[in-house]
Amino acid sequence: MDKTAINARARRSPVMRSPSGEGRNGQFRGSLWRDLGLASALAIGAGVAAFAGAQCIPSKVAASGFYYNVWFEADPSRVVANMSSLDSDQYRTGVHPLFPLMTYPLVKLLRTVGGLPPFTAIRIVMVTLASLWVGTLFILLRTLGCHRFDAALFTLLAAASASAMFWLVMPETYAFGSLTILLGLMVVAVAQRRALSSWWYVAMSVLTLSVTVTNWMVGLFATFTAFDWRKAMRLTVIGLCCVAALWGVEKQIFPTARNFLDQRGEATFLFSKSSGGPTHILNAFVFHSMVMPAIGKRPQIDKADQRFPIKLSVQDSRPGSGTLWGVVGLSCGRFCSVWELARC
Repeated sequence: MDKTAINARARRSPVMRSPSGEGRNGQFRGSLWRDLGLASALAIGAGVAAFAGAQCIPSKVAASGFYYNVWFEADPSRVVANMSSLDSDQYRTGVHPLFPLMTYPLVKLLRTVGGLPPFTAIRIVMVTLASLWVGTLFILLRTLGCHRFDAALFTLLAAASASAMFWLVMPETYAFGSLTILLGLMVVAVAQRRALSSWWYVAMSVLTLSVTVTNWMVGLFATFTAFDWRKAMRLTVIGLCCVAALWGVEKQIFPTARNFLDQRGEATFLFSKSSGGPTHILNAFVFHSMVMPAIGKRPQIDKADQRFPIKLSVQDSRPGSGTLWGVVGLSCGRFCSVWELARC
């Protein structure tokens, strides 16, 4: 990318304005510190909210296998075990390749240094993750060129979404995977402003593949749109080999870790009858992720005699069906999203 293109983007972006001159450089530094200060405030607020939200959920719902699948078919008891025990069954590394390698050391460190119980250490990790997620989103929006007010509004909207409120408080892989996507997009955004080494794209491939295999599409799309296909293929293979090498280390620590290249059986989760069909899937993806509808219940089918008899679900709910405020919130949220995208 030549300097003319970079300078043109810098003039359009409120983040990248750094004109020459001592006074103007000082203004740029001041703007940067204000962004970092606001990102920190948003991150701290998100951490406090996530901690308060986590306290509302009984620990047995997250840690006991009896409540497996109850929280919208999530597997928190398995995730808790994977994050805190070397002896747990790590079979889900087939789709979450490096999840235990990334999270177990963090929990172990908190337990060793702070003398904390495993579940308390895991909650601290999740609260920290919520803070990082919100702070990273704000910085990403600023890097993309959104004005400070717009970026803050978008960040608050995301933090108040149903996805954030229900998944940043529960031990699961989703928030970790979402953060890797944000960091991958950050590399793309920065690359529009300045030239980056090819190794950044390798790191992005490793990061996006590490938590959930389907998230690798972010790294793949970014790499193949930034380079010619031959170089993109080389970088992709290097990233895949790095993950494979790290998985080999993980296999030595967690003997039950499953090969992430073996995806047999995962297709059964696509378009299952319980999803309700394409319309219900689209509603859940587009609408329920922002505003929680009426929460329904479904009977447990798998090992029903060993588990809590029902599980929470919104798959069959209508968008905004929770309360009247749900309809208002959904309408306002979509309007604000369109408006902010037009302004960014």
